[in-house]
Amino acid sequence: MLAIDRTRLANERTLLIWRRTAIMLLVSGVTLLELFEGILVMEVTGAALIPEGFLTAGLGVHRFLRTRTLIEAAEKDYGPSSPSGLLAPVHISQRAS
Repeated sequence: MLAIDRTRLANERTLLIWRRTAIMLLVSGVTLLELFEGILVMEVTGAALIPEGFLTAGLGVHRFLRTRTLIEAAEKDYGPSSPSGLLAPVHISQRAS
């Protein structure tokens, strides 16, 4: 039970890290576009960072949902109270890689 709960919390923390990275990419892109207006290299870099931020956010949500599905499947396989449930995070981490 505790192993599944820890894995679920780790998955949520990972989603927050993906979100933080996406926000930083978006903010960096907008900053480059606003501060370095007229400098082509900075404008191109800024314009590239903005869609990359959206892609990063989407990828983070996708991985969160996929991992959550694996966690739920492991919980069904091992059961929340069985001693084998302690092996679920190892099984999940191998399948998620």
